[in-house]
Amino acid sequence: MRAFLLTASLVAVSTASAQRAVEYGTLVSSTLGYGWEDPRGAVPLERDIARFASRLNCRVNSFNGLLNCLGRQGWDLAVTYQDASTTTSGRVTAQVFVFKRVR
Repeated sequence: MRAFLLTASLVAVSTASAQRAVEYGTLVSSTLGYGWEDPRGAVPLERDIARFASRLNCRVNSFNGLLNCLGRQGWDLAVTYQDASTTTSGRVTAQVFVFKRVR
């Protein structure tokens, strides 16, 4: 019984240390522009990719360059989906990219 309790306590400790805190960020590419939000706050929509990327500390001028820059910052793509809605100003289509990284 004693050996079992020792083994169980070691497993519990190793499992607890294996759990990592993660944070999530959301990148939106829509007909209105590009936007970003993470735990530190939101970057408002911007139509120009280079200006938008610079707000994320990325010096790029393409969407693929932006994705690569986010990867270098430790962000991993978790899921992506497309959203379409109709607003008073017309139809808005958005591609949403959800990223996560270990803190």
